[in-house]
Amino acid sequence: RQMCIRDRCEGDGFVLDLSPGPNGTAGQVYYRPHDDVATEVSANSFSAFLERVATLMESGKYELQGTGGTIQRRTASQPVGA
Repeated sequence: RQMCIRDRCEGDGFVLDLSPGPNGTAGQVYYRPHDDVATEVSANSFSAFLERVATLMESGKYELQGTGGTIQRRTASQPVGA
C-alpha cells in the first residue's frame, strides 16, 4: 500500500510506501513521476523526509507557494521572502 503526500494522487509527487518490496523499509518515501514509474527512495522514513523538507525550507532554496502550500524551488532571481 502507498499513500500520496499531498491532497491528490495525480501527476508527479512523493509517496509514502507502507508495504515495500523485500529490499525496502515500511514508511520509506519515494518520488513517483506521472508515468507511474518509481524512482529511488528519497528518505528511509516519513520523519526523515520531513526533516529534509524542513532543511530545504530553512536554507531558503525552497518556499511555500499558493493557497495549497505547494513547495517550490526558489529561482535564482527570486529574493528570500518575495
